[in-house]
Amino acid sequence: MSADAGDTVVVCSVDHLTVFKGGKKAFTLPVDYGATSVAISPNKTEVAVGGKDMFIHLYDFDGATLTPKKEVKASAAAVTTVAYSPDGAWLAAGDAKRQVFAYDTTDYTLKMDRWRFHTATITALQFSPDSTQLASVSLDTNIIIWNMALPTKRITIQGAHPTTNISGVEWADGNNLLTSGYDGCVRSWKITSF
Repeated sequence: MSADAGDTVVVCSVDHLTVFKGGKKAFTLPVDYGATSVAISPNKTEVAVGGKDMFIHLYDFDGATLTPKKEVKASAAAVTTVAYSPDGAWLAAGDAKRQVFAYDTTDYTLKMDRWRFHTATITALQFSPDSTQLASVSLDTNIIIWNMALPTKRITIQGAHPTTNISGVEWADGNNLLTSGYDGCVRSWKITSF
């Protein structure tokens, strides 16, 4: 997994994190928690890494090196994906037991922890450009759009990639969502407001 910040990319593998600048390796940090996913904060000063150890590992980031900052207990299962909101106010995490969590980034307090409507591992998360919605995709072939202001409201698209797992999600704009699946397809979805 990797996260991109212009000419800087942070890549995670199970046992290390690597920073690339301008296509060249700039820094490597060994880790022992089974890194699964990575995200760079919008202001590019922090990196979040999901772990098989059920924690989100936070690092200070100066654009070239990573310094351990904090560990946040996320779940009772491996953290499979992490994502920051574009406004930097939220950090979301998905886990291997089908749950989605959202944290306030001012102090990393857990704000949403009842989002368990997928039926399989969460594979990717992405916030809308205005940070008001969070899209989650899963091995269950479904897409769920969560409302950050109204946490009990959601839009579910079942069988979005009906013959295979969904592996990626990206907002094209505030109303259009793109998903990719193991079927080799990229699909476009028009999302209506809540």
